[in-house]
Amino acid sequence: MKKVVFLMRLHEGPGGEYSAAVFNWYGVLEHLGYEVFYEDYNSYNPLEFYEKIKILKPDFIFHPTYESFHSEFIKLREFSKVYCVHSDDDWRFDNYIKHWIPFTDGAIGYQNKKEAYDLEGAPENYYFRARWAFNPNTMMHDFSSKKTHALTHVGGFHGNKAQRLLELKNNPNLKTNIHCIEPKYSSYSWYLESYHKSIASLCFTGNSVNTGPQSKTRLAELPYYSVLVSEPWPDMHLWNMEPNKDFVLLENDNSIELLNKVILDKDFGNKMFESGKKILTEKNTVFHEWNEIMKHIDEDYINKDVNTILKKYKL
Repeated sequence: MKKVVFLMRLHEGPGGEYSAAVFNWYGVLEHLGYEVFYEDYNSYNPLEFYEKIKILKPDFIFHPTYESFHSEFIKLREFSKVYCVHSDDDWRFDNYIKHWIPFTDGAIGYQNKKEAYDLEGAPENYYFRARWAFNPNTMMHDFSSKKTHALTHVGGFHGNKAQRLLELKNNPNLKTNIHCIEPKYSSYSWYLESYHKSIASLCFTGNSVNTGPQSKTRLAELPYYSVLVSEPWPDMHLWNMEPNKDFVLLENDNSIELLNKVILDKDFGNKMFESGKKILTEKNTVFHEWNEIMKHIDEDYINKDVNTILKKYKL
């Protein structure tokens, strides 16, 4: 059995459990045939980590890059293939992410295109463009709370979110209030329950520095609990969801009319919710995504039957 090490933040937030890395990738490769070890980046020490890897000799190391660049990672390639996992690799690329290329074997990213890496001299198979996807190990909760809000926005207001939210609130055709929650001081399960309590939930797709749209983790979370209401994002077709059938695509006044119908017509809203949830759980899970990723980077990987894996979760 091949070995994998994830070097990532395992403890964030007051509840000690909120980490984008943990909630998007935790508990996945174990089901795809690997022995997985999780190392906490919060206590990362280069020399200690090197000695540990020297003994363990994993086949792959995955590191979700944070605020620091680690040229010492090149030494880890004595024993293992080293891959970065980048989010925000669109606006962070020029001043940060491209500098990893000479020191790692490859990168998995969520917002950029392969051409950007190619222009920086990356090898042909260096970059894999991934989707955010639903992780039933961490995103699936059985909440008993009832729907208490029609439309909810959970999250901060960086980029153009505050402006877009204000525009939507002031739209005279919208027939509901917007319930806004900043989840800074709450646990991840509370975060998800906030979606569950709402008929529909908003996803604004502008990036943090307001230079353009990008895919968001909410695309993987929201449809399990409420109707997804999202602005357009790049490569929408990769998520297998049909706009205005499986989710509300927020782009014009017709979108507002459809959103009103979702909120006011219970049967119509439930139909869209069930349709979006079905796509999420049958086509857009982390098992689907990492099945493709590992085929890209592990020459010995044998394609797994994702449906068989998902049966245990009773989705």
